[in-house]
Amino acid sequence: MVVSGPSTGLFGGAHDGEQDATRRAMSALDAYGRPYDVLRVAVTDTRDIKVRRPG
Repeated sequence: MVVSGPSTGLFGGAHDGEQDATRRAMSALDAYGRPYDVLRVAVTDTRDIKVRRPG
């Protein structure tokens, strides 16, 4: 499951670290109320990625 986007409120500020992002992602998972196990944590800053659309 990928947890990101405006609906989850996971967009961070310029000085957010990996631990803050991890806490926000886990709180979003907790909001679903389903059991889960954290196997690995990876945080990617995607704010500077530009998507090129054909046309």
